[in-house]
Amino acid sequence: MDAEGITTLANACNPWNYGATTEINNWPLGLLRVNINNSEHGRLPGTILSINGGGLEIACINNKSVMIPVVYTQDDYIKRERLKHYGMKEGMCFS
Repeated sequence: MDAEGITTLANACNPWNYGATTEINNWPLGLLRVNINNSEHGRLPGTILSINGGGLEIACINNKSVMIPVVYTQDDYIKRERLKHYGMKEGMCFS
């Protein structure tokens, strides 16, 4: 999807559906907040470009990316760099 579509979907699904549903490594997540990031990347859409204080930066089509500061899991809300403690790494790809 493109960055605008992901943002719109996340906004439409939050809070009633715990965000836009996706998964990585068979682990379902809800994308609660999404910010468009116009950094060029040249990577496959869905790839984690970075995990930092802003959250997960994910590659999108049209060479844009989104920043996801918080996700929902069955167990908890996970913010920013804490995502690294759940096994997420740069280069992994969402399905």
